Amino acid sequence: MSRLAWRPFREPPELDVSTAYARWAETYPREPANELMRLEQREVLRLLPELAGRRLVDLGCGSGRYLAKAAALGVGPSVGLDPAPAMLARAAGLGARLVGGALPALPFRDGSFDVAVCGLVVGHLPELAPALAEMARVLRPGGVLVYSDLHPEGERHGWRRTFVAADAREYAVRHFVHSLEAHFEACAAAGLAVEEVAEPRVESVRRWRGAPAAVVVRAGRRQAARR
Repeated sequence: MSRLAWRPFREPPELDVSTAYARWAETYPREPANELMRLEQREVLRLLPELAGRRLVDLGCGSGRYLAKAAALGVGPSVGLDPAPAMLARAAGLGARLVGGALPALPFRDGSFDVAVCGLVVGHLPELAPALAEMARVLRPGGVLVYSDLHPEGERHGWRRTFVAADAREYAVRHFVHSLEAHFEACAAAGLAVEEVAEPRVESVRRWRGAPAAVVVRAGRRQAARR
């Protein structure tokens, strides 16, 4: 499973994102299985707008963690997108349409959704700006994006995204660190107005207690200018 980890004496091998999630799919949790996921999910759910009847897309849906939460909140038509067929298979049966694909090139028309959620995905991308531009593009004017990332301060502590696969071996997923300034700049360039930023702090791991674990951003797509 994924965890907040400081670097051990012998580091786990690092895999590219495609290989990592293909291996992780069989054991990937649908409920938070560690401190990072618990804190991140708490803030994502808090920052989501009212979902009843709204069109939602989960970008990088994995096993369907947020699709299941959205369904429980009465969401309207929903779509889960993920590049890993094995992950999409795990998300089947949740009532959402499932689509293969990945940021930063989304297979959706402009303004297709009222709400977009993207949990712990953008850290797998070397650049934020193209991904945020695509997320903004598929939102209608006035739509809301809630997305999250491992907090950039984690690099100072040596944290990595790691997991234990079905073969009982531990692996790390390739991760790119994005500063808070980079998040703000990418949102602004995409026409997204940042409404709130949450930085939940580690609570249960004594050594890192109080350190920010994740950054969760709620941003709205600006309304089109009146002519």
